[in-house]
Amino acid sequence: MKIQKKRIWELCAAWSILLAAATAALLAQNALPAQAQPQEGLRLPIIMYHNMSPNASRQGKYTVSVQEFEGDLRYLRERGFTPISTGQLLDYAQKKAPLPKKPVMLTFDDGFESFYAYAFPLLQKYQMHAIVAVVGQYADTYTEKEDHHLGYSYLTWPEITELSKSGLVEIQSHTNNMHSITSKRRGCTINKGEDKARYQQILRADLQLNQEKIKTATGTAPVALAYPYGLHCKAAREVLKEMGFQAAFTCAEKVNVIPSGQEDTDWLFTLGRYNRAHGISSQAFLKPILDQTEAEA
Repeated sequence: MKIQKKRIWELCAAWSILLAAATAALLAQNALPAQAQPQEGLRLPIIMYHNMSPNASRQGKYTVSVQEFEGDLRYLRERGFTPISTGQLLDYAQKKAPLPKKPVMLTFDDGFESFYAYAFPLLQKYQMHAIVAVVGQYADTYTEKEDHHLGYSYLTWPEITELSKSGLVEIQSHTNNMHSITSKRRGCTINKGEDKARYQQILRADLQLNQEKIKTATGTAPVALAYPYGLHCKAAREVLKEMGFQAAFTCAEKVNVIPSGQEDTDWLFTLGRYNRAHGISSQAFLKPILDQTEAEA
């Protein structure tokens, strides 16, 4: 790939992220209504990461430094918080299986190869768990060509296989090829006026393809979806439930409440997360979130 083409790709990726933020407010007609959180239940903060780089010129709202991520892990440990998997959360919610006293979740969207190079060794060092939501088409592209530029490259399927076998990384879905905002569709949400049955057929086909790819690589089909750009709708949730998904991650910044003594698990499909941006210390970023979690517990 020529340098000029790489630069164009990076600019397009940055524009896509900015466009997502600008248009998110316009999706209110598709968004699920905010659910009143119960007063009692275990509190669960979820941190959302994307890319990681040691290069200061690349760091920003969606790319943290390696030192910042390690600082986050150290601070979580100092505060007594334990990263858990989606599987552990589901076992607690559905089977009353025990959880650590102070659970937290660390999620990585998109499946950047920087996770393999920088985050994974630190997870091994601190023996902490993380969740990576993979875009199947991205993994296909970077498996087929030798382009390991950690500023923009994505995980290959062999790397995904290795990560899943480590016992520290859980692979979930980020759609196969719906991680974009265009004039035709915004993430994996239904368009205004679009035929619902046709939309759900399109979404179902995309998700099923990614399920098959990830199961081939890891031996296990995902049980959770990270909505592209956090955008979601009722029609999408119906498809997720029909397909056997049991949880979904949004970008709503909130401490989640795991209800006690309730059979209804709809709350699992609107899990909120705090975006981790560059330029703020681990304590400054995490302390308000963890303080709120402990105060409400």
